[in-house]
Amino acid sequence: MASIGPGITIGGGISFTNPPPYVTENLSLYYDPSKSASYPGSGTTVYDLSGNGLNGTMTNVSWASPYFLFNFPTTNAYISVPDNALLEPGAGSYSIEMWVSPGEQDGNQYMLCKGPFNTFSDVSYAVTRTFGTVSYSWWASGGTGVQNTQVGMTANTWYQFVYVLSRSPQNLYLYSNSVLARTNSHTLGNINNTSTPLYLGSISGTNSFFSGRIGVVRLYNKALSGAEVTKNWNATKSLYGL
Repeated sequence: MASIGPGITIGGGISFTNPPPYVTENLSLYYDPSKSASYPGSGTTVYDLSGNGLNGTMTNVSWASPYFLFNFPTTNAYISVPDNALLEPGAGSYSIEMWVSPGEQDGNQYMLCKGPFNTFSDVSYAVTRTFGTVSYSWWASGGTGVQNTQVGMTANTWYQFVYVLSRSPQNLYLYSNSVLARTNSHTLGNINNTSTPLYLGSISGTNSFFSGRIGVVRLYNKALSGAEVTKNWNATKSLYGL
């Protein structure tokens, strides 16, 4: 049996395998709570579908396909992912895609955070929901941190947010439901390399807990283009009624 191209195998007949409908190039982490291969419906392990083995551990997180529920302030819930080089952008580009539906709770809540965040300059990167109405990303290099311009969000509404750190050009992009909503320039060097886990729904599992639902999460070691963001949107939107 031999392969003669992507998705085409010969030997004992010819078989065709459709490629995934989402972007797979430089995919470093991929959670999909609608797929049993990512979460089988019980236990505390979230399995990484990227093939990189970046499995997460759930604490006080409940599940109802196609999402995970973070029920703050009733419980302090989060998913932790052990530190790995694939979670460190370094001098490269990076993209964070999250499908989220925020709850009613106000205050600063972190949907994703890599680093201790004792100050705004010692984190690697983070994605926040601020006072229930806006979201933005934060990236830090040395003693410098840069915030991506904010985009609005409404409680109990599903969104695809994609936060992109690009090196060429030196820009931060923020997409909302596949539409480029914000762009701002940056002069960041190497993104801080932190040894702490990646957390979904909290800073370090200790504070700024998220209230709401988190669905598909994809992280990429590249800057997703607008066309690639739209590809992922089209591949996933029906899960969340969009």
